[in-house]
Amino acid sequence: MNIIYKLLHYIFISSKRVVKLWILITVSWLCGFFIFHSKIPDSYEYSNQKTDAVIVLTGAKGRIDEGIKAFFKYDAKKLLISGAGGGITKDLIMRKMSKINPTYQYSDKVIVLGNIATSTFTNALETRIFLDLNHLDSYRLVTSSYHYPRTKYIFEHVVPDKTLVMHPLFTPAFRKTESFTRFASLKLTVTEYNKMIFAMFMVFSEYLDVEWKNYMQILGQKIKDAL
Repeated sequence: MNIIYKLLHYIFISSKRVVKLWILITVSWLCGFFIFHSKIPDSYEYSNQKTDAVIVLTGAKGRIDEGIKAFFKYDAKKLLISGAGGGITKDLIMRKMSKINPTYQYSDKVIVLGNIATSTFTNALETRIFLDLNHLDSYRLVTSSYHYPRTKYIFEHVVPDKTLVMHPLFTPAFRKTESFTRFASLKLTVTEYNKMIFAMFMVFSEYLDVEWKNYMQILGQKIKDAL
């Protein structure tokens, strides 16, 4: 009986500890989520600062068109479409440019299609190598508003020595004000927050210091060959 009592006592105490741990994790996650949510812009005052390049992260409708507009408006030298899939060609970008600015003299060297990146981290790596290879010191980053906090965080850590100007895109597909009333917006916000936690872990882990440098050398050569 004494053994059974001790076993039940251990299970009960352990269960209480597990419950407390889950409560702590849940509360911490929720607090972090609301902080993260507050950092997603619902409006934005775009900087008029000119940059050497405009970087567009593919993945949502409207980003490329917005990037081309920014390219002309802020008088950039280069346009990088990072994460370009098979359906994105220089001819397509050229046609879009012609519609926005019919007088623009297209140059093959102005547009770069980066087809190596498969994540926001590799988008940042691709950007870093692209800027270094072209001797560019500043860039305007075009991405969706919900992607803004995580992208800014990652790019500031992966590309720390270049001037970054954020350029979030606002579309009907996501509105911050609907984050708690529309399931699609809430799901997207939660997904981005969880990815943000992972990004912070990557930045502060040894992976960034050791494996990340090794990976960067391998990826860097691939991007160099592609660009």
